[in-house]
Amino acid sequence: MLAWEIARQWQQENCMTPFEEILGWHLSCGLVHSTRSVFLLAHEVNWDPRAKEIVQDGPPNAWFVQLAAATQSNPVKEFMRVATHSHPYALWCRQAPGRKHDIHSYKWDHLARKVGRCSPLSVSAPLREDQ
Repeated sequence: MLAWEIARQWQQENCMTPFEEILGWHLSCGLVHSTRSVFLLAHEVNWDPRAKEIVQDGPPNAWFVQLAAATQSNPVKEFMRVATHSHPYALWCRQAPGRKHDIHSYKWDHLARKVGRCSPLSVSAPLREDQ
């Protein structure tokens, strides 16, 4: 199975929202990354670290990875590679049988060090400082 097929199957088995609906929303309002071995859906949110919840008001300060699947590579490392820019936080919702539907937050810099990634390179950033 390809990574997107694994993600679709998981979504169909575990969530009420159809895969096509969240894919469509992320195509217009979020980040979609799909290769043979990695599939990711993410969007920017405002995370309140004290309340440990996503809040509606205020500018985005986090990426929320809503759905991820991988067959070979590390999806966290791949997400950090393809994110258009960094935020102070990266969020994932962990789900497993018998577990609560928790949002796990990670400080971006800590997570980047953990997976051996630097911050994303902006496409408009010069490659050398003297440019």
